[in-house]
Amino acid sequence: WSAGETAIETTITVPDADNINPAISGYDWANDQRAVTYKSQEGGASDDIIASGVCGAEGDNLKWTLDKDGVLTISGTGAMADFGSAMPQPWESNAAQIKTIVIENGAATIGYGAFAGCTGLSAVTIPDSVTSIGMSAFANCSSLTHVTIPSGVTSIGNADNGVCNAFIRCSSLTAIDADPQNQSFTSKDGVLYDKAIETLLVCPGGKTGELVIPDGVKAVAAYAV
Repeated sequence: WSAGETAIETTITVPDADNINPAISGYDWANDQRAVTYKSQEGGASDDIIASGVCGAEGDNLKWTLDKDGVLTISGTGAMADFGSAMPQPWESNAAQIKTIVIENGAATIGYGAFAGCTGLSAVTIPDSVTSIGMSAFANCSSLTHVTIPSGVTSIGNADNGVCNAFIRCSSLTAIDADPQNQSFTSKDGVLYDKAIETLLVCPGGKTGELVIPDGVKAVAAYAV
């Protein structure tokens, strides 16, 4: 920063501020999972961004931003971290503000519990680069209405072992559609099956009307209906 430039105030939000000394210049913030909230003065470049941080399995291989319109954007390459009681979602304190999730091409996985409890989330964009959607990734996303599984996804929850709870308790979800080019999953009338249509994996929680299970289905995954 130099005289004449617009100053940008950066606030580091941490769970236990008393144990963090902000004067330690050598701290590796790039690999820290905590949120970084940007507050820009007039003319600052990040006026629309209300929070940001990293969410990659390797730290900053994936980064995230949340804007004032509730759009959470994930960018970068490689795997996303898994989240739970040991490692809360880095956007957890902003979860109620998230309305739309845009995962940019390059992300390889959606981690365990990644967006669980984002009750205001109504739409998500998953790119072809994603190969895996973790267990409980979208659990309790009660406003989510539709999901498209792209062509590259080969794993959802623990579907290979009969557990496919990535979209459990999504009470407004009416359809899950698999890309026709996907080699692991297919869908009929918004219901998700394995490619051979031998296992019913997910009947969306908001789907109404009669569920007609196709001939040839031999198993129903745990938490499927």
